[in-house]
Amino acid sequence: MPTAQTNPGDHAPAVARDHTGGEVTRFLGGPAGKLASPVTRGLPGITATLLLVAGFFLLLGFATKANCLSSAPGDGTFSINWSGHRQYISFCYNDIVPLYGLEGFSDGAVPYRYSWESDGQIRYTEYPVATGFFMWLTAAITRAIYPLIHATGFIPLAPAAVFFIVNAVLLSGLWLGTIVLLRRLAGPRPWDVLLAAACPIVIMHAFTNWDMLPIFFAVLAVAAAARGSSTAAGVAIGVGTAFKLWPLFLLGAYLTLAVRHKTFRPFSLMLAGASASWVAINLPVYLAWPDGWMEFWRMNSTRGAEWSTVYALINRLTGYDTFHTADSGPGLLNSISMVAFILCCAAILALGTGARYRPRVAQLIFLILVAFVLTNKVYSPQYSMWLVPFAVLAVGNRPKLVVSWMLADMMLWPILCWTMLGADNKALPDPFLNTIVTLRGVLLVALAVVVVRTIMGKHDDPLAGADGTTDPLAGDFAPPSPRVAGHPAGDQPASGNNCEGAAAPGKDTCA
Repeated sequence: MPTAQTNPGDHAPAVARDHTGGEVTRFLGGPAGKLASPVTRGLPGITATLLLVAGFFLLLGFATKANCLSSAPGDGTFSINWSGHRQYISFCYNDIVPLYGLEGFSDGAVPYRYSWESDGQIRYTEYPVATGFFMWLTAAITRAIYPLIHATGFIPLAPAAVFFIVNAVLLSGLWLGTIVLLRRLAGPRPWDVLLAAACPIVIMHAFTNWDMLPIFFAVLAVAAAARGSSTAAGVAIGVGTAFKLWPLFLLGAYLTLAVRHKTFRPFSLMLAGASASWVAINLPVYLAWPDGWMEFWRMNSTRGAEWSTVYALINRLTGYDTFHTADSGPGLLNSISMVAFILCCAAILALGTGARYRPRVAQLIFLILVAFVLTNKVYSPQYSMWLVPFAVLAVGNRPKLVVSWMLADMMLWPILCWTMLGADNKALPDPFLNTIVTLRGVLLVALAVVVVRTIMGKHDDPLAGADGTTDPLAGDFAPPSPRVAGHPAGDQPASGNNCEGAAAPGKDTCA
């Protein structure tokens, strides 16, 4: 696969041929005129341009959180100043700043071994193991450099603010790495990646939590699978799952292709790689501190519906806690959420294995993730970042619809923060939050419908391979090439279909 330095289109006037690039140029002032010069000498390449745009949006993302880094002097040092509900009014809230002190990282505590008491209950770090130790690593860096920063006296920052900055720098590097991977995966449609590089959701949620970590490894897994490295892809999935649960769902997309095309060997290798890497990261912590390791699972089983889920929306509209009972707590909600997601996955499996047109792996991943965030009892607003890379690869040819969803998702965050202020602090009334949650859900469903209709052959799929029928990212999960009489094995003529010349475009079998 060509590298970023050798992409033949990096210095070509690709905007003229790229649908998303054309949409952007028309939005900014119209298509190129007849006197426009196609000369690109001296201009940055496509990859460099995407990185510059992504870097600018990361800076905007840092700016939206900067107000929560405000520090006040006291006792010879500085502390975070969130007085006056600053974190909600300026919607700069993030989990990174408060957890530095709340979970013992400021004192060098080892996650999963360290515990504290809250509301009469023993608590541990509630994040998956890899995320917990990433937090520990960045806390160690913070403690090492903070004395130097504090000694200068020029920048009055609390230790938690420095912790945030250290995390922001590392998370930014991972996001830029994700952009490079997407550029390679996008093939002849590099400007589709602008949807990720200039994503409005990045402005709000690049640094709300540590979601850049699993995103990078999930996209890395797709890149490895596209190269035919199923084991390496599995390892990346396992590492991503050690950061957050959702990269595990990528296995569902590849299982669908394995069942459809009977490519079970690469799936077995992928599953083995994922299992090995996840166990290697988690088993030592489980054996050493089983109670701490279980905290993530305990928290997820006992928490209620998050503000922007469909379940919380129903509760606000009905004025009744519909899914919570005195006897079982959130047990009913857990069951409904799990059954709904399983049914969606079963429907995606049936679609992926039964449709006459071959689904692409990015389409399947996108459908699974949309199903998860819409049926899960927790849809923290930063979860939408998970969808961004796969929206680019699955429906990047629908930039207006994708950007509409991203803008709605971006606006949900300030509305949610202002709603959480509470009635005593002049919070927004519920209808504002209900409206934006509904709009986001409708737009996500619309994107999913576009993907489903494309798989069913109702829409053309310009994101497929050069012949319009294949998945350039399928790797070893692509259907086997047909054997043609007179050609030795390994010297078969290229074909995008599973029959010689008689199949309709994109179909597995002859009509």
